[in-house]
Amino acid sequence: MEANPAFEVRNATSREFEIAASWAAEEGWNPGLDDVHAFHQADPDGFFVGWIHDIPVSCISVVRYGQSLGFLGFFIVRKAYRGCGYGIATWKVGMSRLAGCTVGLDAVPAQQE
Repeated sequence: MEANPAFEVRNATSREFEIAASWAAEEGWNPGLDDVHAFHQADPDGFFVGWIHDIPVSCISVVRYGQSLGFLGFFIVRKAYRGCGYGIATWKVGMSRLAGCTVGLDAVPAQQE
């Protein structure tokens, strides 16, 4: 599949980002039931969803703690959309928000090397 030029990554509301928790569960991850809402309260600007028109295809959370620390999580691209560059585009948006920070992150074994 080729990348769709309509793809865009934009800030997500807490409600829009709830889909990330369901995607994480589908991937076999174990997100906390209230993680999205708790982290969104800490940093409401740290949540992004990648869209093709009105279809969500990727997500990432990049929560800042002060000026020098950030945490990245919920980095997911839906299986049907992988391999098209949507993941790296989403990653770059998230990491640009944490520029200059020490960044911690969760990782699944398949993405650790």
